[in-house]
Amino acid sequence: MLNTAISSLDEHEKALQIWQPSMQQQLFKGLMQSFSYPGKIITIAQQPALMAVVATLVDQGITFSDPAHQLDALFTQRIGCRLCPPSEAAFLLCKGLTSPDFIPNLGSLECPEAGATIIVSVDSLSKGTPYRLRGPGIQDTLTLQVSGLDTAWIKAHQKWRTHYPMGADLILVTEDSWVALPRTLIIMEETR
Repeated sequence: MLNTAISSLDEHEKALQIWQPSMQQQLFKGLMQSFSYPGKIITIAQQPALMAVVATLVDQGITFSDPAHQLDALFTQRIGCRLCPPSEAAFLLCKGLTSPDFIPNLGSLECPEAGATIIVSVDSLSKGTPYRLRGPGIQDTLTLQVSGLDTAWIKAHQKWRTHYPMGADLILVTEDSWVALPRTLIIMEETR
């Protein structure tokens, strides 16, 4: 019984680590690295990565949408964000197996940086459907394999970037890793 209580406390303490300034700095640095090198998988010890990414990017000054209700009420309260519909949110949290049924904020020509960042939970970034990535930050092309992602996400991402620099950025997140797919990328499903 004591071991269970200690183990439970350890898990609780681990979960609280994502709120510490030093951990937030490390996570933010990892997110910036992943946007600088699209397609590069960033693996972290802090799990779940999904909560770590949201805790790093979202705060009380941010509009946020969690249409699939992946976060519990306590976590949402802790980040203190303003909840809103997906079309108005600066950051969204979505499930990869659920195809997007909304058009996110794509920004404008005057403010393209207002385009949404969509955090999508997926199963794996090392196996599954292969996608070829091309664009800034990638020397030639890069292949990324993803499982747990409806291909409608990639089609939507490419449609949303049609009027670049407007568009939406994606962050695909597993239990212990993430990869950034900024709007600058051209992404195509590879045929086998």
